[in-house]
Amino acid sequence: MLIVSLPILLMIFIRAKMPESRLWSEYERLRKSGALPPEKARERASSVEILRGAALKYFVVGTLMCGAYIISYQAISIFMPTLMIRDLHANPGAVRNVALMWSAFSAAGLLRAGLASDRYALWGLGQGWIGVFGPWYSELFPVELRSTGASVTFTSGRLIGSAMPYLVPAIAAQLRDLFNAMMYGGVGAVLSLLFALFLPETAGRKFAVIEGKEHG
Repeated sequence: MLIVSLPILLMIFIRAKMPESRLWSEYERLRKSGALPPEKARERASSVEILRGAALKYFVVGTLMCGAYIISYQAISIFMPTLMIRDLHANPGAVRNVALMWSAFSAAGLLRAGLASDRYALWGLGQGWIGVFGPWYSELFPVELRSTGASVTFTSGRLIGSAMPYLVPAIAAQLRDLFNAMMYGGVGAVLSLLFALFLPETAGRKFAVIEGKEHG
């Protein structure tokens, strides 16, 4: 129980010590002093503003991109231990070792995953790139919408992908083959990449405290 609570304590510590961004702090100063432009002062709650203008486009496309990724992740990762033990006849120790190897690859960004030749380890390739979603989503939305926009977009995408733990067993029952049912997750990976092409690049973009509607 104590070990489980350690991440919570770490989260509280980080939140207490991490300062607000300069952009957000300056935005709050302008808001409290009444110096915001009229169009910004008239904005409603963040949950409403992300459904208007360019922010709506980023929300929809971002949700689809994340949802497609989660489809790929859930279709493969959840069922890999079952596939290894039941169909590939691996022992529990091998499953444990592969899971640890996969976690190490993901944590390192999979930069050196090409060195893995064991067929069991290959399922971890590509599972770590979800790490770019949060920072990318945040930079799509204006300062005052960033946290809400990124969180709601990511969570909505997870809701789409959450169907796979139910669909994969149904597909496997029809095909009488768990491996091929899991491979339908590859469609999600391809779709996620395609949806990503419809989101703007943020590298090199100059951020301002007050961003125009054209930026989200």
